[in-house]
Amino acid sequence: MPDMKGDELSAIIKRDWPGQKILMISAFGHDILAASNSTGGADAVMTKPFAVETLLKAIAKMVG
Repeated sequence: MPDMKGDELSAIIKRDWPGQKILMISAFGHDILAASNSTGGADAVMTKPFAVETLLKAIAKMVG
């Protein structure tokens, strides 16, 4: 995203729709998880590349 980072977007979504679940997918997922409070409130973070099964499990965990 050229105008904003994912954590910034996540924070805006959580501010405006606090009940909305957010799964952040990033090539820098490990760095995001290592940095304190850099998810912007995302409920889960996945690192690219990922297996479809991993994505499905993450989604099931968030909605289940």
